[in-house]
Amino acid sequence: MAEIKYKKIYDYIKEEILNGHLLPNQRLPKEEWFEEQFNVSYLTYNKAMNQLMIDGYIVRYPKRGSFVASEKPTIKKSLAIHESFTKLMKRAGFVSKTELLKYSLIKTSNLDHPYRSLFKHADYLHYFERLRYADGRPICISYTYFSADVLPEINPLDLNGSFSELLKSKQIFREKSHIEICATAATSDQQEKLQTDAIPLLKQTVYWYREELVEITYHYFICDDFSITQDMTLTYKGDTIEKTLE
Repeated sequence: MAEIKYKKIYDYIKEEILNGHLLPNQRLPKEEWFEEQFNVSYLTYNKAMNQLMIDGYIVRYPKRGSFVASEKPTIKKSLAIHESFTKLMKRAGFVSKTELLKYSLIKTSNLDHPYRSLFKHADYLHYFERLRYADGRPICISYTYFSADVLPEINPLDLNGSFSELLKSKQIFREKSHIEICATAATSDQQEKLQTDAIPLLKQTVYWYREELVEITYHYFICDDFSITQDMTLTYKGDTIEKTLE
């Protein structure tokens, strides 16, 4: 019975959105209205809301409520292209903004595994957390460890801009990267800072090298705003297949 009631709420809101009765960015009635109209518990209501959010029909903000999703394009990042967040937002047609949340200079020997062993060549690391915006709405939170042997000093105020441009201005160039991507649940801290509810986040871990590992950055993107793409061309030569990444 709970499953049927959950679907009734889901289908009702979905149809209202698709029929234009609920408009982009319009606030939905409070949970009490749905509980009364559909005779459901909060758990059933919340299940319907979370599924609508995962499917991209609504967005949910802690302490603010649920809203119809705005009509916005998904930001697509090609695996074949390494570019800064600022350039990625510009290419997607958004105005980007970066807000520094935390900065510290930490001693590598005081870190837990794996950072202590991965950065064994560096005595100190710059650590900073930043919130990334697209057209004024937060879509990503980033955590970065960077070798202080490569960049001895950082003015924290500069971290409110592009870190890639900061490195470029100091003639520091990354040479090689390794990228890992997975889905992960948002922590309560990330939910609050990203102004979103308990939906999966797309976690992108980037390792940057020069002669040694110099940087690890973790990007946590809101999934329904961001996607990873890869284009490939296959060329057949007899029994051999050649792959070309684009």
